[in-house]
Amino acid sequence: MKKSAFLLFCFMNAFGLSAQNVVSKTFAKTFQLGAENEFIFDSFDSVQVIQTENVHQVRLMLFVDGYNLSPEMMKSLTEAGRYLIKTQTMDAQLYISLPFMKNNIVANSTKIIEKHHFVLYAPKNTIVTRNSSTAKIN
Repeated sequence: MKKSAFLLFCFMNAFGLSAQNVVSKTFAKTFQLGAENEFIFDSFDSVQVIQTENVHQVRLMLFVDGYNLSPEMMKSLTEAGRYLIKTQTMDAQLYISLPFMKNNIVANSTKIIEKHHFVLYAPKNTIVTRNSSTAKIN
């Protein structure tokens, strides 16, 4: 009985420690808007919050939580460009994308679990197009 209770205790401790292994990182980038105050954000079904500020720039904050990542793996993914925020101007609109986050990552036959949260800070009267829907920030 003591042996099985001890094994159960060890198993619960090991499971509890591995379940709490979350690596978090924050990325930020600021963009200048064109004269038309419009931009397109390619966001791929992640949680987004759009807030306003009295500025003439767009600031994107990306919060990433990796649930089965080590700090070294998060650093490697960052250096490899996984969280790279790209911009380009198309038809007088700023286009913001994160092209490498659309792919799933598998390491040692385990799918990497990431949670993403975006916060966009944009000037008032900006038109944001996101996943084929358009919103105006008043």
